[in-house]
Amino acid sequence: MTKKMAQYKVIESDLLSKILKHEIQYGEKIPTEHALAETYQVSRVTVRKATDNLVAKGYLVRVQGSGTRVSAPKTTSAPSILGFEHQLKILGKKVTSDVITFELREADIEVQTILNLNAEEKVYYIERVRKADDLVFLYEVSVISVNRFPELSMSFLNKSKFDFFHDVKDITITHQNHIIKAQLIDNHLNQYFNLPENMPINVVENSTYADDGTIVDFTKIYLHPERYELLYTS
Repeated sequence: MTKKMAQYKVIESDLLSKILKHEIQYGEKIPTEHALAETYQVSRVTVRKATDNLVAKGYLVRVQGSGTRVSAPKTTSAPSILGFEHQLKILGKKVTSDVITFELREADIEVQTILNLNAEEKVYYIERVRKADDLVFLYEVSVISVNRFPELSMSFLNKSKFDFFHDVKDITITHQNHIIKAQLIDNHLNQYFNLPENMPINVVENSTYADDGTIVDFTKIYLHPERYELLYTS
């Protein structure tokens, strides 16, 4: 028997789908809690739980006196989309990747929405530690559609995923969206980073787009604060 999705999850998934499909534009105000409660025939408490989750995940932002709006992620233009390996090689670094986990998993509702998957589709769940000159620079968790990329294997993950998309699948990467957050280091991450307890780190939620407008890769990148900096020019 199929388990019925919680009402707040239905609202969260629907709003996220509209955001990712640009039916609600970046910076645009979403409907009020009262309006959403009427639309979905639920309480305002249920609506608030859904929007709270999207705020926590960085898709929405609450502006005092102005309501709740869609967050505007940073976008990298195509010429500078190189990936970690190519960026560091340009600087003369020896780049290596340790694959910690490579397995098939069921996609949760957020991943289904981001990658536009059906409920029964599987994803590759990938954890990697990326190093330069044998020093850990970042830890990343990626999800990629199994149906779309059945050829993906461990051998491709020891180097850049961009090489797999370009060389094996003949896919042109056009742009990426980045949502940048901060969190305190946890014990799992710190076995790789070796930082003081509860030290803040940057986390980048990175969506990579192909030239057909689809997202081919969704990755959460945890950056070592003493070795990796983000520079954006606006």
